[in-house]
Amino acid sequence: MKFMHNPKIKIFIMLVLFISIFFTGLNNHSLWTPDEPRVAEIGREMAERGNFLIPELNKKPFLEHPPLYYASLAVVFKIAKKATDGLARIPSAIYGMAGALATFLMGYTLFGLNIGLFSAFIVSTSFEYLRVSHWVIVDSGLACFVFFAMWSYIRAYFSNEKERKSLFYILFYVFCILAFFVKGFIGIAIPAVTILSFLILDRNIRELARMHLWLGLLIFFMSLFLWALCLYHYGGMEYLKVFFLDNNLLRFLPGGTSGHQRPFYYYLTEFPAGFIPWSILIIPAFFYVFSKDISHDKKKILFLMCWFISGFILLSLSATKRILYMLPIFAPISIIIALFIEYVTESSHLKMIYKIFLWLYGGLYVIMGVSFLPTALYAIKTYEIDMENIKLVFTAFISLIVVTTGVLALTRLKKYKNNSFFYLTGLSLYIILVFALIYIPPEVDRYKSLKPFAVKVSESVPEHIPIYSYKPDETIRGFIPFYTGRYLIEVHERNDLKSIKKTVNTIYIAIRDKDNELKNQLMEEGFVEVLYFPMGMDRSLYLFKN
Repeated sequence: MKFMHNPKIKIFIMLVLFISIFFTGLNNHSLWTPDEPRVAEIGREMAERGNFLIPELNKKPFLEHPPLYYASLAVVFKIAKKATDGLARIPSAIYGMAGALATFLMGYTLFGLNIGLFSAFIVSTSFEYLRVSHWVIVDSGLACFVFFAMWSYIRAYFSNEKERKSLFYILFYVFCILAFFVKGFIGIAIPAVTILSFLILDRNIRELARMHLWLGLLIFFMSLFLWALCLYHYGGMEYLKVFFLDNNLLRFLPGGTSGHQRPFYYYLTEFPAGFIPWSILIIPAFFYVFSKDISHDKKKILFLMCWFISGFILLSLSATKRILYMLPIFAPISIIIALFIEYVTESSHLKMIYKIFLWLYGGLYVIMGVSFLPTALYAIKTYEIDMENIKLVFTAFISLIVVTTGVLALTRLKKYKNNSFFYLTGLSLYIILVFALIYIPPEVDRYKSLKPFAVKVSESVPEHIPIYSYKPDETIRGFIPFYTGRYLIEVHERNDLKSIKKTVNTIYIAIRDKDNELKNQLMEEGFVEVLYFPMGMDRSLYLFKN
């Protein structure tokens, strides 16, 4: 593989991989719960209203996050002059690819081209990062801007030119502010704790004086003040309270407003699952960077460790936790693993602990390849999936390729051809991901899609009659307007429902129910079931009529 030593060819292959991974499978399934219907509809309404400052869901303010990600969606919908599932995923794909590019730039700036390429491939192919990059959700934008902010800081801190240092510190502040306008104060907090801990451990607190902090704070507070004025203009003190108190401060504290309350240790088990398959190499990578074998700049490694560990602790302290919240610290651990991979590829003798984890990592691909076809057959039988024979044949073919490349990779590892080992396992991973992105979502969509129900509701309710919803959650407030273009009239109290019945002759009510609680209440009020759509074990969608 001598051609792989050409830097231009390496970069070209990286771009091809980026485009194929991040833009495959965007349009082969509908919006899925829990997040996509809500976020996509907010973007659609923003495009429809032309107001890019105040997010709304079903014509009501939705201030969980600032408007930047939703504005990205609105721009795509405006350009396309329509809103579809595939179009809704384009911003996340772009943010995901841009975040991978930022990871490449950080690795390249700190340690050279190979580390940049390795780290970009690692972050792009980690399970949760790739999933979020194909998901209509704000966290892809947050990770992207945090990565670019940290790259700007690296360029500034390790530069000896005064003008260049100042320029990149300003860029750092700009990207931090963009991260804030995607998801709030966490976009500022992660860079802040990283840099503070790094400067303390590097014994260089005086660098704060060279960072033009006054300028960064001035830009941030001016931007924040202007947006707060917009919030106050549209909704007064209530809007300010909902955003700053309910959706930022209280989300961080125990007993806050979010339902994703998790214990402190939650990420200790969930992070490795989200970083699969690369999580297998975290332990040997940490052994390497703390060992005497390390040949890379320790100050630069210190920065990466401060980013990963301080970010991990900060996110663990928050009461609300989901694995996708960890995306802003995927870049530093990807670069650390890339350092380990470079060391392995250049070494002829490895410690036993390194060998054990490399064998585990290579064996993972053989196991995945062997399990492809049995897993597909089990799913077909268990869930009564009607899969075409040609797809089964193709699944068997992909399984054979992955097993073959996995076995070849292990034989190269046995012969100390570690460079070939990583190329072959990388090829296996790429094949698995592209296959999964193309073939798995359409099959899952048969069971997760909410679109058929929305279409039937639109067909069942004449256009001149409004659609009501009784105690609607964010999902039903999102997907019905998105797919039908018809907003819901929300009814939140049973007494209000009774009042409406007295004044309106024909009422259609759509509900997303759990354990038949809402269904029973509507039937007690004399409503008759028109449509039924199951959603898992305990949730269902219904359309009722009086």
